[in-house]
Amino acid sequence: MSKIRILLIENECIEAMDIKGELESRGYNVPYIAVNGEDAIKMAEKNIPDLI
Repeated sequence: MSKIRILLIENECIEAMDIKGELESRGYNVPYIAVNGEDAIKMAEKNIPDLI
């Protein structure tokens, strides 16, 4: 089974990297990070993540 792909939305770079690292250490895949709602909508429509 493939890893769950998560779209992370966080405008603080260091916080985003911390959250991404924690999620990936628990076996999740975080290939997408958006910095605001507009970017998140675009990424979600294009990539269709499993979780936002």
